[in-house]
Amino acid sequence: MKALTLTQPRATLVAIDAQRIVTCSWATEYRGPLLIHAAAGLGLVGGIRGFTELLGQTAFTRALEPHYGYDYTLGAFGLIDCLPFGAIVATCKLVDCVRTDLWSSVEHGSEIWQVPPGNISREYA
Repeated sequence: MKALTLTQPRATLVAIDAQRIVTCSWATEYRGPLLIHAAAGLGLVGGIRGFTELLGQTAFTRALEPHYGYDYTLGAFGLIDCLPFGAIVATCKLVDCVRTDLWSSVEHGSEIWQVPPGNISREYA
């Protein structure tokens, strides 16, 4: 089975179904089952400083708090101990790959996804 490695906290956001759209700099023809792998490190988010800045954004803390709690006295350091690193955290189904500069609407069954530039939706945040 194919896998996609995401840095934390994005890997966990996908695992808890708080993030259903992932933006990458590449395209794929593949559609089907996909493993979500949490990267072992924080390099792609800018190390502990970048991780702390991400978790300082309300969208991240609100999504993670019901699942992991969030000790505001410990901040991001408390979540580092809770979130998995270097492990498969979820399975999902890759249903489409769409260029972000061309999005107007994309239909998937009964859902229509719209995330144009400038849209301040939960997914876009």
